[in-house]
Amino acid sequence: MLKSRFGTGKRAAKSALDSFRVQIGATLPGRKFAIGGAGYMGLVPAVTEPGDVVAVIPSGSIPYILRMIDDTDTETDGVSRYRFVGDSYIHGMMYGEVLEIKGAGMKDILIV
Repeated sequence: MLKSRFGTGKRAAKSALDSFRVQIGATLPGRKFAIGGAGYMGLVPAVTEPGDVVAVIPSGSIPYILRMIDDTDTETDGVSRYRFVGDSYIHGMMYGEVLEIKGAGMKDILIV
């Protein structure tokens, strides 16, 4: 159980996380703390939105945040189109570690 200056339990965990997010914003302008659907934590561009995806380019060491283009012509020859949001730090996905994640796969995309 989490025990901190915020107390114990779920309410304390939320308070501690909220405080951490505020400190990250103050310390690293233009970045925010995020937790992805699979539980990975990291620092992402402040403009990152729910639904954005993390992508790692083969042989790359930095995860990038991409946003799928929301229009009726999203698929071009079977290739999804994305907009570049920015680079990120995702703990556990740096330096090719993402290739070891179960369910991670390769996909051709088009960044516009």
